[in-house]
Amino acid sequence: MDRHRLHFSADNRPTRPCFVWLAPLFAISVQIQMLSPPLDPACVGLKAATPKDITLQEIFLDVLPFTGLPMLGLAVVITSPKIALFLLGR
Repeated sequence: MDRHRLHFSADNRPTRPCFVWLAPLFAISVQIQMLSPPLDPACVGLKAATPKDITLQEIFLDVLPFTGLPMLGLAVVITSPKIALFLLGR
């Protein structure tokens, strides 16, 4: 039973690999990809629904805060894995 637990060293990094920790990293990365150029289906779909005078570049600039915050969250989860595993009780 103890082999499934995640052990942390003194510098707050896991001492053994934990694949559960990769799931939040993957989810945040996919969220960032959906809003950032060049592969941005959300922005292209938004462009199709907006008036002709709004350019795709304006949409990209308006989406920057929504890509910056998940990048900050991704950095926090990478530097402190205990945050990602908090709800699992590990």
